[in-house]
Amino acid sequence: MILLTMAVAILIPNIDQIIPFVGFSAGMLLAFIFPALIDVLVFLPHDIAENTAAPNVLGGVEELDEEPVARAAWRSRKVCWRVAKNAGFVLIGMVSGITGLVFTVRDIILAHGA
Repeated sequence: MILLTMAVAILIPNIDQIIPFVGFSAGMLLAFIFPALIDVLVFLPHDIAENTAAPNVLGGVEELDEEPVARAAWRSRKVCWRVAKNAGFVLIGMVSGITGLVFTVRDIILAHGA
């Protein structure tokens, strides 16, 4: 770890060039990727278990009427929406992170080449 830090300090002596790298990588992880992953890990198992739970707590079988079927369909859409929303946030975070990486590396190369 110390050798890696020393190599970065030797290759990039100006801290102005490395601050954007740290900023966009930490920013994208903290703003988009980690919250979406935590949301999926914490709430998705509960939503899936709720969606597949028996409609009657006492163990009996209820008649299939419109209301439980509608609730189950709504819960299923809720699970799909949560996964799609979080996948979108992760995708936005990854695209933004890769774009930031490309431009920061380009700026560092141009600064050393000039």
